[in-house]
Amino acid sequence: FPSHDTLPVAAGNFTTKTLTFILTLLAIGLLLFIQIATKQWESIVPFLFVSLFIVLPLIFLCILIIKSNIKDEFKKASMLTKFVMFTGILSTLVFYFSTQ
Repeated sequence: FPSHDTLPVAAGNFTTKTLTFILTLLAIGLLLFIQIATKQWESIVPFLFVSLFIVLPLIFLCILIIKSNIKDEFKKASMLTKFVMFTGILSTLVFYFSTQ
């Protein structure tokens, strides 16, 4: 039967932090690419919302991931990730009402 270990247990802390850091950088890069490709700055409210409540916290998350070593620090990173997911969901409302 396959093991049901989490990634940190199966691969180790360093590998998990590295993978998480790379995936977060990829998300930041894709968001910035989309903002540039769609000229999102022409509509200031969605641009500021995405920049301040999604991209900026993701940059802070990268720093937090690298510095985290104890459970409390990982909990802060987890809470920040949940905040980014929540604001990402809220961004659909921001985009919807900014086009009206």
